[in-house]
Amino acid sequence: MGISTVKPVPPQANQIEITLIGPGYGESTLVHIGNDKWVIIDSCIDSATSEPAAISYLRSIGVNPEISVVLIIATHWHDDHVRGISKVLESCPNAIFCASSVLSKEEFLNYVLPFDEYNPIAAGSGIKELKEMFRILCNKKRHKIGAIMNRRIYYIPASDTEPECSVWTLSPSDKQVDLFLNSLAELIPEVKTTKYRVVEPSDISNHLSIVTWIEVGDFAILLGGDKRETKDYDTGWSVIIKSKERPQRRACIYKVSHHGSSNAHNDGIWTEMLLSQPYALLTTYNRGRRKLPTSADVSRIETFTGNGYSTSRLSTVKSKTRRSPAVEKTIKGKIRIRSIQPRTGMIRLRQTINELGSWSVELSDSACKLKEVHS
Repeated sequence: MGISTVKPVPPQANQIEITLIGPGYGESTLVHIGNDKWVIIDSCIDSATSEPAAISYLRSIGVNPEISVVLIIATHWHDDHVRGISKVLESCPNAIFCASSVLSKEEFLNYVLPFDEYNPIAAGSGIKELKEMFRILCNKKRHKIGAIMNRRIYYIPASDTEPECSVWTLSPSDKQVDLFLNSLAELIPEVKTTKYRVVEPSDISNHLSIVTWIEVGDFAILLGGDKRETKDYDTGWSVIIKSKERPQRRACIYKVSHHGSSNAHNDGIWTEMLLSQPYALLTTYNRGRRKLPTSADVSRIETFTGNGYSTSRLSTVKSKTRRSPAVEKTIKGKIRIRSIQPRTGMIRLRQTINELGSWSVELSDSACKLKEVHS
């Protein structure tokens, strides 16, 4: 099937849908598993509505999230993956909630939650979202599951009216959890002593990111979160790929990990977990001087598949305004200039469950083929 523009119509009951949303900073994935049942993975803010993008999308196609969302997964607590997650929880009162099991451990709570209390401007939206998330989960006694390696967190048996469906978390591994807990004292400054944000060292910053595996009928989907590769075979992608306990089917769709960055790559993802020429979907990271994927990242991904898509382009338009040296000096000393937030982009794939053939691909006007991401 060809590529078309996203239309505000819901999927049919017997269709599977994967929609990836990303405004350039943040991402959210929605999966329709059939019969008006939806899974939401992560949250970002829709630049048009200032609401959680997943909720805005569902309402735009006539789906009621209060009834239809059955599962919400927060892959990790970085700002660009949890913005608005508390509103998603409130909007979907019947949904099971899943996050890394470490988030409920005493060590994590003792360090993180007091930090935000004493340094409210320093913690960042990720911590604020977590505090509100805990409040909702505790006050309303919501059903929650801790993600660990190779845990099936949702299951629907096959019946006359719907296909078999299962959702698995493939991470974090035991060692990843231990590494994170052992590093908490270094990760977070002492309370009442700093105005800086909570920052994680880059070498362990994504140890807790959940990799999600979804099977619906004959189809499998791999959602990479922000999982990175490491030099330790008991962490990163290596421990997932070599595991005999994970589902062994091959996926036809891959939400590429960490915006396609080379530090999230392992050949085994493509050769051991995915079908040949899978659909590879990613969101860009376009904040400050850091932009992902790089041109080298795009070339690498395209050696594995010609079916790559991005929620937005990375091209930037520089201002042509010429200012006097005195004005430039004043601006640099007093004013912080930031790029305008790009419009939220969307990639949507649909296919009739258990039907062979190509998937329909729909793109918002902000989205593009992966090879065009730097154009």
